[in-house]
Amino acid sequence: MVQATEHLYVVKDEHILGGEPIIKGTRTSVRAIVETWRMNVSPEEIPQGLPHLTRAQVFDALSYYSDHQDEINTYIEIVKIRPVYAEFHSTAKDHPRPCIHFWPSPRSGLSLRHSGYS
Repeated sequence: MVQATEHLYVVKDEHILGGEPIIKGTRTSVRAIVETWRMNVSPEEIPQGLPHLTRAQVFDALSYYSDHQDEINTYIEIVKIRPVYAEFHSTAKDHPRPCIHFWPSPRSGLSLRHSGYS
């Protein structure tokens, strides 16, 4: 189900990226736009790399980030954790290791759960 936000172009859909804020009608996350902007790509240049987006959508995503920095920064941290998680699971199969999962929690941000051994 699509959930509107106070921003015209930003919505949340629990079926797309686990409810992470996205640009309406796309699968492009606000996080992806913010991370691109943090790599010194100007908002005006972002649609050149993501041609399905308009400048208005990019600026609205950055405005959403300005209003919800803690939320988006949590998603950015989660994405940084995932490669570590993948590496953790690709270690020697002869030696079981604890299986730890990180994912966003709707109420408290980042969640950590231990789910046994892999």
